[in-house]
Amino acid sequence: FIYQHLDWPAGLPQPGVGQGMLLGIGALTGDAMESFFKRRRGIKSGSSWYPFDQIDYIIGGLIFALLFIKPTLSLILWVGLVYFGLHLVFSYLGYLLGLKKHPL
Repeated sequence: FIYQHLDWPAGLPQPGVGQGMLLGIGALTGDAMESFFKRRRGIKSGSSWYPFDQIDYIIGGLIFALLFIKPTLSLILWVGLVYFGLHLVFSYLGYLLGLKKHPL
């Protein structure tokens, strides 16, 4: 019901299950790559590596999205800013609720 009533931007293909899977795989791949480089720099697991901990999944998802859309620079910047901001807000909220030891 929700999918049929979304006001999807003109020119972008309707999202499908395969595209959703690719975005998820891209986000996980970005996180895995960030973890690899984090370990190479000697940063312990669970330690913050700002801002890379906040953007790894965004970059991975955007790279995998290139397989089915050709985003404009403004769309890439918009996605990056929105998701980066949301990550910061919810990380801090988790810290305030006692779910995280560190705010970032």
